[in-house]
Amino acid sequence: MNLKRKSLIPGLAILLIVTGCQHGGTTSSVISSSGQASSQAAVSSLESLAASSSNSSQAASSSGVSSSSNSSNSTVSSSAVSSASSLSSASSDTVDQYLADLKKNSKSNHLYYHYLRSENTADSYAPFDVWAWPYKPVSGEGAKFDWQGRTTSQDKMSASGDATVDKFGGTYIDIDLMGTYDGGYDKSYKSIGGTSVKYTDAAGNLETMVGLQIVKSESRINSSGFWINDGSNLYIKLADYAFANSDGTTSYHVFVAQDDVQNPKPIPIGTTPDPFASDDGTNVTYGQSKYTDADWTDKALMATSNKFLNGDATASYLQNGAGVGYQIMVASFADSDGDGFGDIYGIDQKLDYIKSLGVNVIWLTPIQLSDSYHGYDITDYTQVDPKFGSTVSPAALKASGKVDSSTAMEDYKLLLKDAHTKGLAVIMDLVLNHTSTTNPWFISSAKLDKNYRGFYQWGNHETDADNINQEKYWYPYGDHVYSYYAKFGSSMPELNYSYASTRAAVSAMAKNWCQIGVDGFRMDAVKHIFLQDEVATATDDTIISDVSGTMNYSSNLSKNLNFWREINYEVKKDYPDCFFVGENFDGHAYHVAPYYEGFDSLFDFYSYYNITAAASYGRNSSLGQPIQSYDGQSSGSAYSADGVNSNSALTYSGNWNLASVMSADNRYRTGGMLPSDSDGYSFINGAFTSNHDIARCINQVAGTMVDGSLVQGNLTSDNYEDYLKSATCAEIAELMLPGCTWIYYGDELGMTGNFKDGTNKSSSYSDLAYRQPMKWTADGKVGDGSFTTGYNITGSGTGIGLDSINASALVPGADTAATSAHFKAIQDFASMKASTPALIKGNYVAYDWGGNSNIFNVHRKLGTSEYMVIINFSSSAISAGNGFASYSLKASYNGATLADFPAYSAALIQVS
Repeated sequence: MNLKRKSLIPGLAILLIVTGCQHGGTTSSVISSSGQASSQAAVSSLESLAASSSNSSQAASSSGVSSSSNSSNSTVSSSAVSSASSLSSASSDTVDQYLADLKKNSKSNHLYYHYLRSENTADSYAPFDVWAWPYKPVSGEGAKFDWQGRTTSQDKMSASGDATVDKFGGTYIDIDLMGTYDGGYDKSYKSIGGTSVKYTDAAGNLETMVGLQIVKSESRINSSGFWINDGSNLYIKLADYAFANSDGTTSYHVFVAQDDVQNPKPIPIGTTPDPFASDDGTNVTYGQSKYTDADWTDKALMATSNKFLNGDATASYLQNGAGVGYQIMVASFADSDGDGFGDIYGIDQKLDYIKSLGVNVIWLTPIQLSDSYHGYDITDYTQVDPKFGSTVSPAALKASGKVDSSTAMEDYKLLLKDAHTKGLAVIMDLVLNHTSTTNPWFISSAKLDKNYRGFYQWGNHETDADNINQEKYWYPYGDHVYSYYAKFGSSMPELNYSYASTRAAVSAMAKNWCQIGVDGFRMDAVKHIFLQDEVATATDDTIISDVSGTMNYSSNLSKNLNFWREINYEVKKDYPDCFFVGENFDGHAYHVAPYYEGFDSLFDFYSYYNITAAASYGRNSSLGQPIQSYDGQSSGSAYSADGVNSNSALTYSGNWNLASVMSADNRYRTGGMLPSDSDGYSFINGAFTSNHDIARCINQVAGTMVDGSLVQGNLTSDNYEDYLKSATCAEIAELMLPGCTWIYYGDELGMTGNFKDGTNKSSSYSDLAYRQPMKWTADGKVGDGSFTTGYNITGSGTGIGLDSINASALVPGADTAATSAHFKAIQDFASMKASTPALIKGNYVAYDWGGNSNIFNVHRKLGTSEYMVIINFSSSAISAGNGFASYSLKASYNGATLADFPAYSAALIQVS
C-alpha cells in the first residue's frame, strides 16, 4: 500500500525498500546473485537511475559500515529500473553519494535491515528492536538485534542510547550472516540466551531465507506472550537483496517502512499517501452493520456426491465409494530430493504403496502458500508452496532444477492426474477460519483498503477496551488504535464471514481448485468460523458451550451452519461431486451431528476416543471403559436435539451410543429422513486411526487415567509388542465402522508418537511427536520418495525426527512392512472395506456377547449382503463353537478363526 512520509531533505522524498519473496520465493528476483553481470555494473545501474541536478547534499555517512572479503556478482532486473524511475527529480549527487557509501562501506555477507518511520527521529525508533532467525532451508531459533547506535543491556532485553538515523533508510540493524549469536527466548523467565543462532549450514553456506520481525521491545518483556510488532513476520530471500560492494563482495540490504513492512522493494522509490493520515479510529468491523451483510437465509441442503457415497462402477476411481482414506502430513511423509523436507513429488512416487493398503482417497495437509511447516496459516490461497516442490520433479527438471510456486503447482497437478489414474481421489486441506498475517488479504485489510477491510474482525482497543483486549484474543496492530481477532494465535487472524464479500472470495477460490482437479476438501476447524466471543449473538442463535481449563471455544452453531450450508451450496452447484469432510474437534457426538447440514462427512472423534478406551479397558479394567458403553448395548442417557437446531423436523431423542449417533447424523444430512436397513446411510462417517493433532492409536491405548480421561502413554521396547496387539484391534474396529476410515500415515507400520523425556501433552510443541517422519528405507534414493524426512521447527528448539521406538527394528520400514502381522492386518481389513459396499455404507447393529463387555460384536448389512465383525479386546480367548461354521472368514488377525477368537484378535466374517 501507499504511505505518506515526511520529505527528508528539501525537494526530495526517498524511501529505500526491497521486495522479498513470500515463503519460498514466489516473487521474481530483483537484485540476485545470478552472475550475469559484474558487481560494478550492478551498482552503476543503480547510480544511473538518478537524474542530473545541480544540487549537492551531505552523504549518508551514518550508514557507515566497514568493508570485508568474499565475492558475489549481482544484477538489477528491468523491473527494478522501472520501479526506480520516480527518482528522476532527485538530486544526482545525493543519490550517487548514498549508493556509493553503501557500495564502499557494506561488509561482506552482512544483512542490513533498514526501517523508516514517519517520524524519522532517534526517539521514534527507541521502543523497537528486531527479532531475526534463519528460516530456510533449515529453520532455526531467533536472536534479538537493536538498531545501530544503541547499546544492548547485559540481560539482552533492553537497550540505551540513540539509534543512528540517516536521511534515506531511517535506521538499521546489522547481522553478520557468518557469525554466531546468543538467541532463543524463554517466555516464562522473559530472558534471551542459551541458544546459538547461526545463518549458515554445517558446511558454512548461507541459509537462503531469513525471517524478521520488528518488535515493540516492552511487549517482549512485559506481555503474556504476544509481541506487538509492525507488520508481523517478513520472510526474505537473500538472493533477492544481494548488493555489490566495492571490493567485489556481496552484502544484503532490505528496506522497509512503517506500516508497510510486508511491501518491500529493491531500490529507492517515491513515497505515497499514508492510509492512516486522516483516520479517526472508527474503521472497525466488529459490530458494524455494513460488515455483517451476509445472507443469513439458509441455502438449500446439497446432497452428498453419489460417487463418494455409492460409488461409480464406470469410473476410474471410487467404484465402490469412499471407503478407506489415507492422511498425509506432507512435510513429514516422503522426500524425493533429499533436502529433509517432504514434498508433493515424493507422494506421487508412493501412490502404489498407498494403493496397496486398500486406500481409495488421500488427504494432504495444506499445500497452499504458508508461513509454517504444517501449512495451517495460509499466505496465498491460489498458490502451491515451493517448500513442497522438488528439485527432481519433471516440472523442476524442465526448469533447470529451479523450484518455485509454478513448478510446485505442476507437481500438484501431476499428483492429481497420477492419483486418479491409479484409482485414488485427492482431498485438499482447506483452512478457512483464519489466514496468516502475511496474507495479501490481511495486509490490505490492515491498511484500511475499503475492498478488504471487512475481510477480518477489527476493533478499537482504546474506545472499546472491555471487549477488545488481548485476554479476549484481540491483538494490537502496530502503533494504531486497532486490534484484530485471532483465537488460534496472533499470527493467524480470523476471517470475517459475516461479510458477504469474504464468503464470495473463499467460494470462488474453492471452485478454482475443483477446476484444477481436486476432488473435495477437508475443512479445518469448522466450529471456529463463528466463536461465541467473535461476533455478537442474536436472540435466536444457539451457542454450543465448550469450556475446558483456561480455554473457551464455545461456538455459535446457528451462524456456523448458515456459513457451511452456503459454501457447500455455492461449490456444489457447479461441482456436485465435490466432497466436504469437516473437522469439528469435539468428542460430544451430538455437538457434531448438526454440522451434517453442511458436510458430507465429519471426523468421528467420538469413536476414536471410545474405541481406544475400550482397547485400554480390555488390558486393564481400571483404565478406559468397556466397548458395550459405546456401541449400543448400554442405553446411555437420552439426548434431545431441541435447542441444537430450531428446525422441528430435526428434533431427535436418542441414546448415547454409536447407533443412535449415526441415526442423528443421518437425519441432519438428509433434512430429517431416517435411514433404512436396506439402503444404508446417506452420510459418510469419518472414522480414523489417529491424526496430526492427537496421540497415535498405540500411545492412546497405552495411556493412563488423568482427571477421568485417558491420556497417552509412551511406549518402551519392553511393552511395545503387547500394546501393538491392542492397538491393531482398535484400528481394525475403526476400519469396520460405516463410512470412510482414514489411516494416518505410519499407523499401518505401528509407528509411535512418544513424547520426549520431560515433556507431555501440555508442553510446547508436543504435537511434533504426532508428526514424526514416515519410516522409509535407511538409504533412500533421489527421485523415488524414499528419503526419510527430518527438519527443524523455528521456535521449538527441536526438530522432526524418529523417537527411539520408531527408529528401532520394532517398527518396520515401509519397504519391509509386508512381513509384519500388524501391517498385513491393516492391509487385509482395509482392502475388504474399500471393495465391499456393505462395509462402507451398510447399517450398523451391535450385539451382546454373553455379557462379555470386552467384545466388539457388530453386524454390517446392505441389502442381502451381511458381514459380522468380531474383535476380542480382552486378554482371554472366546469361542463361537460351531455357530459360524457355515459362514466365510474374509480377514483375520492374531489367529482368529470362525470358531475361536484368541486374546487381542479380530475377524471379519461374511454371513451372506
